[in-house]
Amino acid sequence: MRASGRRLRVVSVSFGTGETFVANEQTPDLAEWIIASSAFPVLLTPASIGSDLWTDGGLRTVTPLGEAIRAGADDIDVILSSDPFAKSPFEVKDAHAIPQLLLRSIDIMNGEVSRADLRIAGLKNDLSQLRSEYRKVRIRLFQPREPLPFDSLDFDPGNLRKMIDAGYEQSAISAAV
Repeated sequence: MRASGRRLRVVSVSFGTGETFVANEQTPDLAEWIIASSAFPVLLTPASIGSDLWTDGGLRTVTPLGEAIRAGADDIDVILSSDPFAKSPFEVKDAHAIPQLLLRSIDIMNGEVSRADLRIAGLKNDLSQLRSEYRKVRIRLFQPREPLPFDSLDFDPGNLRKMIDAGYEQSAISAAV
């Protein structure tokens, strides 16, 4: 990665302090930061780096658009596994157990952070027409038009294949329209 000439930004959050850390292609122990960024809170083991535990940066920034813009991106593709503006498909009528309520809580927070990230980027693009310190960045949003058939945290290979196929099918329908 260091020698590729590509820019990389990987965001992680400290469980101890709540601060974010943004690793880049030159960061020592980059592999550890990638593992930390991939550790979905509560469901996957956080990475122990230094004297702290680090987890997925999505706790603070689901779509780290600011990091991409600060790194100089002019075009950004945001790929989501759900529509952050759609009504949730979670069935909560009989959800009394902590795991169900925890997953729904994470879904609500994730949706809110995604919406906020996208709105802020849109506002900054609007401001770019009025103030020179902001520059316009092209942002393309890719997301399913309807809920995927399985939870995006379901790692069963058969279910992953069905989600991938559903994504391709929806893309083909969108391209044909």
